[in-house]
Amino acid sequence: VQRHLVDLVSQQGCCDLRWGTGVVDLADTEDGVQVTVSQGGETTAVLAEYVIGADGATSWVRRHRGIPMNGMPP
Repeated sequence: VQRHLVDLVSQQGCCDLRWGTGVVDLADTEDGVQVTVSQGGETTAVLAEYVIGADGATSWVRRHRGIPMNGMPP
């Protein structure tokens, strides 16, 4: 992770950055997206306006949403 980019996003105060978590469910709602995340054996539901799946080439988020991968497979 580029520390500089993380610092810039954190300074904006517009995002909830979470490390060491896994997305276990995504559901569209009238208000945005409900994201269920798991960390340390506990799950938490978070309501978000947008979700960015920055979870790599084998992205669960990408597959769950049916977004095709461009480029070479992992």
